[in-house]
Amino acid sequence: MSRATRLEVKKSGKNAGVAIRVDGRKMPDRQGSLPAYMEGTKPRWRHPVFGNQEVWVQQPPHPYFYRVMRAQGPKSRKAVNKVIDGITKDIK
Repeated sequence: MSRATRLEVKKSGKNAGVAIRVDGRKMPDRQGSLPAYMEGTKPRWRHPVFGNQEVWVQQPPHPYFYRVMRAQGPKSRKAVNKVIDGITKDIK
């Protein structure tokens, strides 16, 4: 998932902001939905046991991305605002 994670910056318009996204299109073949299943944003995650199509299991989500990002949100916003304030002072 780390290879599919990217930073998105929009500098203008009413949707200006910074986002961290996991792009399912950059995941290996047939694993594009895996980030959503891991975080629990998709309802259930079933898969064959070690490729055995006769035995399937339902796996619970193991969220970590949103939890970590929520904890760092205020600190990140503060840092971004500091940079924006610096740029604003340079422009004036």
